[in-house]
Amino acid sequence: MKLEFKNIDNGKEFYTDANGLELQKRILDFRPTWDLKLSEKAAGNYYPINAMMIIKDKKSANHVAVLNDRS
Repeated sequence: MKLEFKNIDNGKEFYTDANGLELQKRILDFRPTWDLKLSEKAAGNYYPINAMMIIKDKKSANHVAVLNDRS
């Protein structure tokens, strides 16, 4: 099976689960309570995921979910 993700406009938004209970909205390179200055892109955007992550396209109803079987 081949997956292709072209032109997904998510506006840097994605959703991760919060300890398997509900999804939290995340924004790439952004923190709501302080000005974020990144020196390490990967480390600054690391979010632990217990069950799933979802990316939604803003222009259409398409979305991609990644489910894992363990934390």
